[in-house]
Amino acid sequence: GRIATEVYTGVETDTYEANTDVPWYEYASQIKTAIVEDTIKPVSTQRWFDRVSNLESVSLTKLDTSEVKTMKAMQLISSA
Repeated sequence: GRIATEVYTGVETDTYEANTDVPWYEYASQIKTAIVEDTIKPVSTQRWFDRVSNLESVSLTKLDTSEVKTMKAMQLISSA
């Protein structure tokens, strides 16, 4: 398998109204693991996992949701 690490800016301040707005939209169906490595405190997690259909592993332990106003269409759903 292939491992790619991406760092995205703006995830703490942006609200993604459409699934095409997330910076990883182009790669969404290829993402198998999502890890929040450094503590972040976003105002929205809207659509973060929308269309991330092959996700196998998630680590959100450093995701501080105390300021989140919306998790609309976050789509973190297991099909197993």
